[in-house]
Amino acid sequence: MKHENAGHTLIELTIVLCLISVLAGMVIVRFPLNSSRQQTIAAARKLGNLIATYRDRAISEQTVYALQINAESGQYAIFKSDERLVPDSAGKPAIISGKLEDPISFGKISHPASPDTVPVTIYFDSRGVLQDLSIEIRHKSGAHIRLIPDQLTSVVRYEEN
Repeated sequence: MKHENAGHTLIELTIVLCLISVLAGMVIVRFPLNSSRQQTIAAARKLGNLIATYRDRAISEQTVYALQINAESGQYAIFKSDERLVPDSAGKPAIISGKLEDPISFGKISHPASPDTVPVTIYFDSRGVLQDLSIEIRHKSGAHIRLIPDQLTSVVRYEEN
């Protein structure tokens, strides 16, 4: 009786699957991992998380923190402040500082306490109430996101335009 080889061995199937996996991995690597939209969202989320964190800390520690944003240079920093005065950035070290890297930049910052000043200073105090605020993060490609912190809670909304 003659047996015909009707199928493939397990080793042959495993080798073919490994080759397909390697080739698929090479194709995925060639696609851009960071689109302009993803970069803009990441920068907005980073700043939004910073706002929520230090707003909560101000309430729990019964102190005042100030977020300074220099829209022209793309820099931002958090300072601990004794009261609601513009913190002296030369005299006090920043707790956290950062910079939006090119191609990301700040767009329009709407804040009634300091509408046209550079840098814009936003205070987080022990009461937890925040004035009406929106911060725009832009990408050179045109993608932009507005951060809108809630006035009474630490929730930050993100609006894509």
